[in-house]
Amino acid sequence: MSKLYHFYPQQTWGCVMCGKCCGRDWPVPVDRDERTRIAAMDLPDVTTPKSKWFKKSFIAKKNGKCIFSTCDGKRCLIHAKYGLDVKALACRLYPLDIHAWEDGSVSASLRYDCPAVANGTESNISTAIVKIDQMADEIARYRRDPAPFYSQDIHPGLERLREIAGAYQDILNYSSIPLPQRFLGAAELLAFHKKKKNSPDILEAEDFAEDAVQLLARSVDNLEYMLEEATPAVHSTMIAFRYQLVSYLRNDNGLSLFSRLRRTKKHLDFMLGGGILEVGGKELTPLLPVLAAEKDAYEPYMRWLNGRLKSLHFCGGPAFGITFEEGMQYLLLSYPAVTVIASALAEGETITRKDIAAALIQLDYSFLRTKLYRSRSLRKGASALTTRELYPSLLKMCSSFSD
Repeated sequence: MSKLYHFYPQQTWGCVMCGKCCGRDWPVPVDRDERTRIAAMDLPDVTTPKSKWFKKSFIAKKNGKCIFSTCDGKRCLIHAKYGLDVKALACRLYPLDIHAWEDGSVSASLRYDCPAVANGTESNISTAIVKIDQMADEIARYRRDPAPFYSQDIHPGLERLREIAGAYQDILNYSSIPLPQRFLGAAELLAFHKKKKNSPDILEAEDFAEDAVQLLARSVDNLEYMLEEATPAVHSTMIAFRYQLVSYLRNDNGLSLFSRLRRTKKHLDFMLGGGILEVGGKELTPLLPVLAAEKDAYEPYMRWLNGRLKSLHFCGGPAFGITFEEGMQYLLLSYPAVTVIASALAEGETITRKDIAAALIQLDYSFLRTKLYRSRSLRKGASALTTRELYPSLLKMCSSFSD
């Protein structure tokens, strides 16, 4: 195969037959050809009349489940009778997220809102290369994603952006220093290139990744000092961070206008320091509890993070057109966010790998998949929170318990 493939090979999954992907949280889009093909199938076990199999451009739901799922909602009637290859493209893709790019390359990542991915250890994404290739060809007939911009003023192209993303991967996987210092180092690199005098490096530096890692190694003592001297986050900082949490946990599916208005009030109360957010059946209070973490607890999160960086599924077409720079800000904030969410979900007194996986299921469902991320207020808040003045305070919440 002649295509270039970009994915993080350590991503794994193993289906647990939970049926969640057939439920209300996953709308299944279908195009005209798919609707015609599925409507022609003989499916006597489907109790819904054929005239109601589709609702606009989506497969219809009944009692919170896809109409083509079995009574227990854990198996697909189309799959059972005709096989995997005739299901809707969206169903065949899941939990893979695949994009075809304008240069002919293909990127793939896994969706961690699927419990099989967040907790899975069986199938490696590398084993799905044939499926990725087939799906990429099908996707390319409908769309090809253009190269994202680094920022509104800098357009280096796909190859260069992948090199830059690789540099951030190297920094965030620099295992000889604690996670908070790695994230602060990445934030410092992002801030360095925001300065006009340094921005040419994005286009011109010959060994961008090597230079970035060397800079991190030279800055270890300074990064440690910055974290030690960071003061507790002030009220305005926490409002902005809670706004990010709201966006990471937002779920718009199946909500009436009244429900959305009521939710907006609840979100505002939470952001301003009152009220709660419901997360996986638990309550997340504005106090944002943080717990100590067991060794290797963040391994699922690092797989998720590396998957995003390797595939570039945090900017451009895969993320509502936001720039590389903006996408990196959201990725940097995902670390304290997943820490807080995992702390709220934890059953014991420490964060476990299971808790991080559960937090990822909550966070990844809407992360960079809603137009809210393009809003000026959220982007402005993310930019401010990742500066030297504010980001160390957020990371200090994580610094005492990260391995």
